[in-house]
Amino acid sequence: MNIRVAKESGFCYGVEGALEIVEKAVDGTSGPVHTYGPLMHNPMVVEDLEKKGVSVVSDPSEVDDGTVVIRAHGVPTSVVRDLEARGVTVLDGTCPFVLKTHRLASRLEDEGRRIVVIGDPKHPEVIGVVGHLKSSDAIVVNGVEEALALPRLGKVGVVVQSTKIPEQVERVVEALLARSDDVKVCRTLCGVVTRAQDDARALAAEVEVMIVIGGETSSNTKKLVEICRERCPRVVHVERPEEIDAAYFRQFTEVGVTAGTSTPKSIIEDVVERLRTVV
Repeated sequence: MNIRVAKESGFCYGVEGALEIVEKAVDGTSGPVHTYGPLMHNPMVVEDLEKKGVSVVSDPSEVDDGTVVIRAHGVPTSVVRDLEARGVTVLDGTCPFVLKTHRLASRLEDEGRRIVVIGDPKHPEVIGVVGHLKSSDAIVVNGVEEALALPRLGKVGVVVQSTKIPEQVERVVEALLARSDDVKVCRTLCGVVTRAQDDARALAAEVEVMIVIGGETSSNTKKLVEICRERCPRVVHVERPEEIDAAYFRQFTEVGVTAGTSTPKSIIEDVVERLRTVV
């Protein structure tokens, strides 16, 4: 079996940075350490942090003391304000690229533009972007149909959830251009995620089966699955190495592997090692 791992796969610098902040907080503070929401969409990493005493909270009212690390996706400014009002130490683990999106969205808003976010309205990154705006009239659209259903708009400023697929974003942008005569677009796609998508697409076209490693709730992982299925008839999505079905993979000689940005290198290596044992 020839096992090929996509060059751009696994942890991105934003996730690595957030994890480093949590680990330093665990080693350097005597009080409890929490993350606001799961630090990343990877259950194995979250479970490992729980073993170190790190708990997950979803509302400021759940915290009375200690340290709260803001996850890589970011949170609305109201969350940080409420945490600080409770006397809690807040450490910002928001991905630098997401912070850039916050700044760009605010700048567009200051220009008098109504903000449109291309993304999943339930995704924490999108919730955080909207929650950093002064106005409450931001619009979130997740696809072309939603964009086309909008009424005519005035001045529009567009930002994008960082893990969206570029081709899909462009189709939504075209639909928005038909809804306004003054649209300014900031294509805030993460370069790491885009490169991972490109690498996965190329690899999927050359193998018999693709394995995509990452959390079931991870947006960028689910998009990798979608992309791989466009080029490869067989795509297997796993969260953990033990989910690899040895009997199934014995029939293949060319296997591709990629992973979402919340997947550490160690898990990728464990998946590859498990594959090697089925030969």
